[in-house]
Amino acid sequence: MKVKRLIFSLLGLYLTFFTQTMVCLAQFETIKRAPWQHDAQYLDKENETESQTIDISDEQQPVKKQNCNVLPTDTTFNSMEKRLMLLKKRTSLSLPLSFIHITSGYGYRKDPVNKGRAFHDGIDLRCRYQPVYAMMRGVVEEVGRGDTGYGNYVVVRHGDLRCLYGHLSTITVVKGQMVKAGEQIAISGNTGKSTGPHLHIRITDGVSSLNPLPLLAYIDGGIEHLDKMLTDVDEEDGSLTYRNLWRTMRRYGIHHKEVVMAQALVETGFFSSRVCLEYNNLFGLRRPSDGRYYIFDDWRESVKAYRDYVQYKYKGGDYLQFLKKIGYAEDPKYITKVRSMISRMAAN
Repeated sequence: MKVKRLIFSLLGLYLTFFTQTMVCLAQFETIKRAPWQHDAQYLDKENETESQTIDISDEQQPVKKQNCNVLPTDTTFNSMEKRLMLLKKRTSLSLPLSFIHITSGYGYRKDPVNKGRAFHDGIDLRCRYQPVYAMMRGVVEEVGRGDTGYGNYVVVRHGDLRCLYGHLSTITVVKGQMVKAGEQIAISGNTGKSTGPHLHIRITDGVSSLNPLPLLAYIDGGIEHLDKMLTDVDEEDGSLTYRNLWRTMRRYGIHHKEVVMAQALVETGFFSSRVCLEYNNLFGLRRPSDGRYYIFDDWRESVKAYRDYVQYKYKGGDYLQFLKKIGYAEDPKYITKVRSMISRMAAN
């Protein structure tokens, strides 16, 4: 019965909040990270014997990832309009911490203070004095401070659900304040009945407590789905950008993408050379018969050509040495320039 109540509450939240236009103040910069950096991880993948990470596919999870595709099917919608709509929806959800790692689950457990068997009415998340964010749009219903129980805590009401954030060190909101998804509401801490710094999350439906894990799974699934949709919109656009080039290299199975990205930037002068603009040739690829530049109908064809004409020779090892060995460029300083570009990319 509790699971059913939570599912209906989540569906209500989806209709109420997921279509709102809001400014997200946290966890949104990850969308705009440089594509050659590691993909943003919303969940900490580290495994520990006495803790668990969120696993959406776990058979115990009663809530599946939601289908967030609510865009109109009108073919006149251009990519910019689609992107703006997706961004509005993306900023309606946020995880409570930058990284999620559960140290104690919902239900009966050995009480860490009293040592007896007791019911844990929420989940504990690993953190040390880190910003705590509102998961969805809502209103601050209660602010409490104390040395027992939840210690310093904030309760945010999201429709029919109420979320308590406990054991806080600092509270940055007041009762009655409207908060947006991703807005900082506190700093985590170690107040109240606590054996160490962490964040306690408790969800209630106005009657009893509910397992918060399906809600976190729902939010994480929505974020992941919308990020994928944003990626698809960018790819549909077809414009030559760092992000689209990175995705195209990944699609064609390009090895050592950081090096190849640096090559493209060196060869084209950051996509500004005549060979790039007129020939759609990102890598200065030439015909072996007469030395003339290949001309492509689309810049993505040059990525595929690079794989077929250059990387098929690569058998492993230092890729820059491979390029030097095959005489990729006539410029004796070419490898040095590529190394320098890689360093610039890493700095950004």
